[in-house]
Amino acid sequence: MLHIIVNPSSSGGQSARIWKEIKPIITAGGCTFKIHLSTPDHGIEQICEEITSDGSENTLFILGGDGSMNEAVNGIRDFEKTRVGFLQVGSGNDLSRDMDLPGEHLRIVEAVLRNEVKRRCDVGEVIFHDRSSCLPGTEGERYARRLFNVGCGIGFDAECCEAAAASRFKAVLNAMRMGKLIYIASALRLIFTSSTANCEITFEEGDENTSRPVGTKLSYKNLLFASFMNHQYQGGGFQFCPHASADDARLDLCTASNIKRPQFFRIFPTAYAGGHLRYPGITEERSGAFTFRANKPLWVQTDGEVFCQSSHITVRLLPGKLQLVI
Repeated sequence: MLHIIVNPSSSGGQSARIWKEIKPIITAGGCTFKIHLSTPDHGIEQICEEITSDGSENTLFILGGDGSMNEAVNGIRDFEKTRVGFLQVGSGNDLSRDMDLPGEHLRIVEAVLRNEVKRRCDVGEVIFHDRSSCLPGTEGERYARRLFNVGCGIGFDAECCEAAAASRFKAVLNAMRMGKLIYIASALRLIFTSSTANCEITFEEGDENTSRPVGTKLSYKNLLFASFMNHQYQGGGFQFCPHASADDARLDLCTASNIKRPQFFRIFPTAYAGGHLRYPGITEERSGAFTFRANKPLWVQTDGEVFCQSSHITVRLLPGKLQLVI
């Protein structure tokens, strides 16, 4: 069964408009399908959980942004019996950018209708060992563990995501397809005001492709952020980990610490092309899993979605978990 899941509010209503455009193509394809429209009270995560909990084989076709795909992977209960296609209609679209997906809607729809697994992508997982400042409705146990596609960040980048989500201009700019400007504006402001922390990062898994031996502990003072990346892009095209790949069973880690704020103000724009790694205070590491401990709670984001603060998380990969038909 093909289940088409539409987030009508994504990118100022673009998903709903695109669904109207592609519906005749899917209907003409002759497959059996069911349409699901997400609402604030019945979101994509819940819809995907309901579809994939009965043991049957299903294909999910998601129309939405990176946040919609984040909800989808958190809702899927049987990855082996679930295939996924997506048509990104968000403000960031980092998944599409990283996988170099076709821009033409027709080619995406044709691939979904063929329903052949084209690639298997790793899925990331963050485990919260403590939580604080939880946003309303996210206090439950299901938010103690979150999956992600693109990446997980703690500190500055997560604080930018939290500020962008709370911005009163978000809906307006998304409707104009300029949503990434919210992230950039929040980042430029928070460069001078965001919190820093002292932290320790432990390498939990490793092999010949890992940058440090298992058990290595690295200490950072005045850490601005740590970004654990599965895909290459985040935040609408920033390349904090330009060497990340979603099918190598490894997380790439970028950290920024002991950097004066005016200096980071100059460094930050270079991350759009991955040029920030040449500066002192910016580091890049690689491992299958990391444990992060800080001396105070910091905001945490998964694919740009922010639910709480934490001072102790483990981030790891589930290799080849997601079956994609695009």
